[in-house]
Amino acid sequence: MKTTKQSKKITTTGLVIKTVDVGESNRILTLLCKDIGVVSAFAGGVRKPTGKLTPGCSIFVYSQFVLTKTGERYRVDEAVPQELFFNLRYDITSVALASYFCELLARSSLEGTPGETFLSPVLNGLYLLCKENPNYLLIKSVVELKLMCAAGFMPDFTEISCGHNGGVWFDYTGGNLICDKCRAQNTRFVGAKLSKTVLDALLYIVQSDIKKAFSFDIPQKDLKMLSNICEGYVAEQIEYKCKTLKSLKELLK
Repeated sequence: MKTTKQSKKITTTGLVIKTVDVGESNRILTLLCKDIGVVSAFAGGVRKPTGKLTPGCSIFVYSQFVLTKTGERYRVDEAVPQELFFNLRYDITSVALASYFCELLARSSLEGTPGETFLSPVLNGLYLLCKENPNYLLIKSVVELKLMCAAGFMPDFTEISCGHNGGVWFDYTGGNLICDKCRAQNTRFVGAKLSKTVLDALLYIVQSDIKKAFSFDIPQKDLKMLSNICEGYVAEQIEYKCKTLKSLKELLK
């Protein structure tokens, strides 16, 4: 005897982080939802300009969704936009950076794991990208590091783990600080040497509330180092090279 799969309604808020066209007018959406993490959901008719779901089912849009879950499949029944982040679409670098954030979300968060801690840094980052003359490298660095903290890879910038003096190096693999001597002895070291300015910035980002984490000043040369370090730490921890990163780096030159 066949058993009928039961359906249930789920109301949640989430960010559209990926879209794939299906058929003539439909899409499969990848959503990062506050309550249920990353899910894929079928959205019917959203490629039609007059579709009722269209405004809330576009990339980078944060919406309130009503989903129907049947077995392991989700369908979008309602999508009411809460934040369109429309202004970032006027700037190619902002679009590239937002795309990179969305790819990171897809790689670092999981279905069934509440997405609130992942959403917070990205939503704040997207909000800042909508402002005039956004500080791309600073926004990038904060979001990267905060996402790693949300994923359980919080680095320790408070003290050198080996207890020695002389130089400060950030070990991407261990997520900790080591000295010159230990760096030289580690033949498989992946990381970077830190200036005091960059170390202070890293510590500030990790320890600050997300609404304050973007509020600091740093010289441009140190900001570039900060961006490279956060990017390197992400790549080492998620063991994946984001496809959106190459074009983004070209724009950030």
